Amino acid sequence: LISRKRKEGDREYEIAERIINEGNRIADIVSSLLSFARSDVKVIESTSLRSVLTDTIILVEAMFKKDGINISSKISRNLPKIHVNPDQIRQVFLNVFMNARYALNQKYQDSCPEKKIEIKAGAATIDGIKYLNITFTDSGAGMSEEVLAKVFDPFFSTKETEAGTGLGMSISHGIVTDHGGLISIDSEEGEYTKVTVSLPLVYG
Repeated sequence: LISRKRKEGDREYEIAERIINEGNRIADIVSSLLSFARSDVKVIESTSLRSVLTDTIILVEAMFKKDGINISSKISRNLPKIHVNPDQIRQVFLNVFMNARYALNQKYQDSCPEKKIEIKAGAATIDGIKYLNITFTDSGAGMSEEVLAKVFDPFFSTKETEAGTGLGMSISHGIVTDHGGLISIDSEEGEYTKVTVSLPLVYG
């Protein structure tokens, strides 16, 4: 009500806007936590990685197109199926996409061929366990070693307050771990970020 009555630039207006923005941020945090709490990793099904990824791309493609971000997806139709909670894995992929979008927009103001995210997938064996690896590599702003060391910490974020809750990658890490999988990040500041999600082919 105050923000409607006051003009932009007034102290009261600025205070009201800060309160509104902080309220929205808290609402986003609560929503993220409730969403994670409601999901049950035991509700799993045999599904196609390509299908889960395609569903996620549909959610972000209009936004990415507006920002001039190119998505290159090289996912074979012949990959073995994974046993997962599809909704949770879509959430993980969505978090990765949104972080990539932020990093790409930080580095590139306009559309260009280099402003892209590449997605690849393939089978791998890690410590005797068979996984399906999916990698997301963006050519964005990248991260320093200090930031990379904290990327999975709850509430840690390099984004402006209104741009993120700092819970996305922490929740993603929890989801992947609960599925018996692995998630790792390789990044070089100013160059790229590569996120690898490894999901076991047989859920234990």
